[in-house]
Amino acid sequence: MKESTLIVNFKKAERERLQNNQMIMSLVNDTEQLQQMVSGFLGVIRKLPGYDEAIKQLAKEHEEAKAKAEAEAKELEVVDAEEVKPTLDLGADD
Repeated sequence: MKESTLIVNFKKAERERLQNNQMIMSLVNDTEQLQQMVSGFLGVIRKLPGYDEAIKQLAKEHEEAKAKAEAEAKELEVVDAEEVKPTLDLGADD
């Protein structure tokens, strides 16, 4: 490869690296702004009347759903644990 081609490729790679760094920094900045917005939004929600009761109700529903899922999982384990004897159907003799 010629020296001029190497220099052109090097400059091109350097330019692309700088563009990638700018995009990454932009994404990091957007993420930080989103985190700040969500934090403020949650702060406002916590001040709404009935927040504590709603959280308690959601926690209760979550525990009930979790208990139901565990019960269903145990039921599936029992079904899987049962030995099933295979049967061979040879069809009817004509």
